[in-house]
Amino acid sequence: SRDFGYDFDSAQDWAKQTFDERQKGRWQDEEKNLQTVWECYLNDGTSRIKAATLFRYRQIWDKDLSDYWGDKLASDVHTKDVQRWIDDWSGPVPKLDHARRVLSIVFKHAVDEGVMNYNPCSRRTMPERQNPKSFALTVEQIKTLRSHPARKSDRLGLNLALETGLRWSEWSPLRVKDLNLKERIVTVSRHWTQDSKGRKVLLEGHKTGLDQKTANISEPLAQALEAFIQEMGLESEGLIFPAPKGGL
Repeated sequence: SRDFGYDFDSAQDWAKQTFDERQKGRWQDEEKNLQTVWECYLNDGTSRIKAATLFRYRQIWDKDLSDYWGDKLASDVHTKDVQRWIDDWSGPVPKLDHARRVLSIVFKHAVDEGVMNYNPCSRRTMPERQNPKSFALTVEQIKTLRSHPARKSDRLGLNLALETGLRWSEWSPLRVKDLNLKERIVTVSRHWTQDSKGRKVLLEGHKTGLDQKTANISEPLAQALEAFIQEMGLESEGLIFPAPKGGL
């Protein structure tokens, strides 16, 4: 269906590329439904996408997309079909936003594989999102929050999280060697995440791909942590915030 005129070199390059893609299975004679495209995306994504992200995408596809879109032929889907799905959505708007993002990823993969000519999710009209009103905690509420956990290590972990903004996945695996109490610096060099089956795993480095991340703490918190470490007799490799029965 493409006219190359007398540009034989371009025609030959196109033919070679098309032949190579067909040999790799990217060019199929039969039409593909979106479930097949989704599975193809998963196979390609295992080497390019973080396991935790793939796990979340699987959840969204299985719960919000598979029943509606799985059996539809990719070549039959148009922008009006996607808009109708959006307009008929009865759940929360944030959930729709996540589902539409995953659906768009599937369509983009179909375009990359030559199954579709364009992404029908592009520039669809979404319902207005009602943002909840933000509010600030009062001083009394913060005091109550900081002193709430019964275990001392939990109180220290919560206070560290409040001061630094570190996520639970970042501060929970901290060890004594990760603290520089003299300079009042915390170094995050490990983090919790999920594998492709949703199980928690501990990985080296920071979740952004950096080797580590640092944060500053106040002098009172540094003194409290130092006293706690001495009280518990923790060694350099010891966990500062262990589980009640020990370990991570």
